Amino acid sequence: MGSELYLKIHKMSPNLNVEIVNWSATTLTDIQQGETLLGINYDIENTSKALMRKELMNGDSLVFVRQNHPFSGTHITMEEASQYEFACLIIPDRTEQISDVERILTQNNLPARICFRSTSAQTVLEVIKETDMLFPCIHDLFNYPHPDYRKITVQVDPTLSQYKLVSFCPYKNSKDPLTLWVMGLVSELLTQRNSAAAS
Repeated sequence: MGSELYLKIHKMSPNLNVEIVNWSATTLTDIQQGETLLGINYDIENTSKALMRKELMNGDSLVFVRQNHPFSGTHITMEEASQYEFACLIIPDRTEQISDVERILTQNNLPARICFRSTSAQTVLEVIKETDMLFPCIHDLFNYPHPDYRKITVQVDPTLSQYKLVSFCPYKNSKDPLTLWVMGLVSELLTQRNSAAAS
């Protein structure tokens, strides 16, 4: 979504310099100190009380696989998924120690074979393109049919998964016009993506 957000900002304010960076171990501190305008990530527990959290959307339990993956269905159960190996995204402040898929499968007494982890979604995609691994995700990575990958919906107990996409900004900047404008653009992009996915 980063490139789409930049292009939307650039079209409306071509003289504005924009930096979009990956979430890191210092991002929450950078936001709180005003070095970063706002951050968007999966929900994170135990954040500073100085940060406002705004829920943007609920996430879907998905896995991405290569187009010719041996599992051909559009829906997969946790039992079926546990028969495959996983390539997982490391999300600082959320899944550095244990991935969400490990937590959920363990709670259901199922094995979780995490064979590859990376902080780069692109690297994870490159790995699953060459293997039968599953890449767990909570939102659609592409807003168009991709020639190399397809998504599979995971049938999971919703009480076990708290997948929400959330924005973080300092409370003191929550009424700031620039913050509100960028947040409006983010919400617009997410709405467009949800509409495209539903059609």
